[in-house]
Amino acid sequence: MHNIMVHKVYDVDYELIWDVVVNEIPQLETDIKRVIDSKTGQE
Repeated sequence: MHNIMVHKVYDVDYELIWDVVVNEIPQLETDIKRVIDSKTGQE
């Protein structure tokens, strides 16, 4: 059982990672830029 548990920790879902890269990171980038712009505009 220990070997199964240890190996499952390293089981990577590449499809999920790619989905995050393609669909989530662009929105995160937009949100971060908006926050930075709002902070630099306040100074």
